[in-house]
Amino acid sequence: SDTVRVAQRAMTDGGWGDEAGGSAHSFATAHALLTLSLAPRDERVNAALREGTQWLLKRQRSDGWWPTVPILRIPDPEASDVSSFSPSHRPMAGTNILVPDDRRVFTTAAALRALSRCRTVIQASRAEGLQR
Repeated sequence: SDTVRVAQRAMTDGGWGDEAGGSAHSFATAHALLTLSLAPRDERVNAALREGTQWLLKRQRSDGWWPTVPILRIPDPEASDVSSFSPSHRPMAGTNILVPDDRRVFTTAAALRALSRCRTVIQASRAEGLQR
């Protein structure tokens, strides 16, 4: 199932990244957790939610924000395979670019939303006796 694939793509440290073999980062981890929070409950999903939540909490900076990476990809409108996106050195008309989250607003909002949702899901799972 798609849920199993999302859970399996977690890095060994409990976070998620954009690519297999890449580094985990807060934005991708937050969205993976949001996806898993919608999945039917089972021990694999619960474990991934717990580990991903801990991963996010450990990476929150002392100023309350989360570290970020460039997260918004705007491919050329004529691109037929966006998975092979490669930002150009000379973007034309705002396409084929990779936009950073300079003020960390999008990353922090995603992390906070995921943590809030995961808390609700984990508490519900505990109440149902699915948590160890």
